[in-house]
Amino acid sequence: MNSRFPNPISRRRLIMASGLFAASAVAAPATAGATALYFDANASDPTNDRMLYFPETGHHLSGEYLRMWGRTGGMVTLGPPVSEPTTKPFVEYQAFRNGVLYRDLEYWLTPPLPGKVNILPVGSTLAPRFMGSGNPRRGDPSASYWFWQTKFGTHTRLWQTFLDGGGVFVFGYPISHLVQDSGTRVQWFQNTRLELNDNDEVGISPLGEWMADELKLDTRRVPMRPGAFLFDGVSNPVPIGRVQDRRIEIDLSLQRLAAFQGDKRVYDVLVSTGRELTPTPTGIFPILRRVENERMIGGEFGTDDYYDLSNVYFTQYFTWKGHALHYAYWHNNFGSEMSHGCVNMTLWDAKWMWNFADSGVPITIR
Repeated sequence: MNSRFPNPISRRRLIMASGLFAASAVAAPATAGATALYFDANASDPTNDRMLYFPETGHHLSGEYLRMWGRTGGMVTLGPPVSEPTTKPFVEYQAFRNGVLYRDLEYWLTPPLPGKVNILPVGSTLAPRFMGSGNPRRGDPSASYWFWQTKFGTHTRLWQTFLDGGGVFVFGYPISHLVQDSGTRVQWFQNTRLELNDNDEVGISPLGEWMADELKLDTRRVPMRPGAFLFDGVSNPVPIGRVQDRRIEIDLSLQRLAAFQGDKRVYDVLVSTGRELTPTPTGIFPILRRVENERMIGGEFGTDDYYDLSNVYFTQYFTWKGHALHYAYWHNNFGSEMSHGCVNMTLWDAKWMWNFADSGVPITIR
């Protein structure tokens, strides 16, 4: 199967879209105007029943799939839906141009959460078939960041796209070096494949379309359903209201962060807080300082505890000891304690919180 090189992804497009995706929707006839959508992949909210229709591919997107699509980059990374949600034995799938989301329908099959929508590792599934007898370690090993989990690094020329597209949470860990496939330079990741053309432009392979064929999902266009809204781009879903009326609450036992506008909860997601030996402090803290692109250095040099991390986007400090909310591109274990005391977030969540909060906004941690 020959690869198809999609439209290149620009850094500006990724960053401009890295607020949590919300559809600026146009109502179908006889349907009331749209309101902003809050993409919350972990908790219910009043927008659960809203349904979008993508005329480009002729498919719908709603509910948990819509929210998870937004949290994983939406049109920029996954692209539009190319199937409707389809039930197979024990699993429900919805395919997108560049990836697949799924939901386990049986508790005993799950990780990580029964009934919740997760990202299907289509890269891990398809890579052995595309590479055949090829060795994933034969290729260009140049890397900007090495991951011990798979013993591969993200190639230097793909690093910025990986970083600006959501890191490990969206793409998964790398599972090959930069290799040749049908004359195109590619690197495989657990959830996707990045391509590098002759002009060094980066694109995402349409693995979702290919996986839809493997799963025998029906990708034929369907008519727009009554009450659906036409998808018409993206917008920032941060609620309208005074910053002084905003607050953030973090539950360490549940590893959850919630944002409130007045008494209304407007956002609720999984995060990763401090580990047992480096806990996140409890109490009420105001946001003290904000750095859009931070370099973080900590731990004891020469030990496994030492770290030196650049490109930590959307950092919001709430103690003078260095505790902060920030993007964590190096793992996808949100919902578990992972940090040196900070509150790790996905790119899309960290950007949403950056737009929502400001200096002085209180954070309650308990």
